[in-house]
Amino acid sequence: MIIANTVVLCLKWAGQSAEVAAIVNWLNYGFIGVFTLEMFIRLIALGPSGYLYEKWNRFDFVVVFLTYAFIAIAATTSFNFGP
Repeated sequence: MIIANTVVLCLKWAGQSAEVAAIVNWLNYGFIGVFTLEMFIRLIALGPSGYLYEKWNRFDFVVVFLTYAFIAIAATTSFNFGP
């Protein structure tokens, strides 16, 4: 799943059509949804302390949180994170 997300992230380029940009954005939203679901399933299964005990889970949590922060910034300002 991470490799597929990386490939989709590489599909952005300057001057791409609006259709391709929309498809890439929706695919990215789909990936963040899957990663969020995975995070919540692990959090429920392991409990908060068990989930945060593993460093990879902490890293995943930070990545998911920052992704939502970037989405919020992009939606509420004119700041652009990409080409």
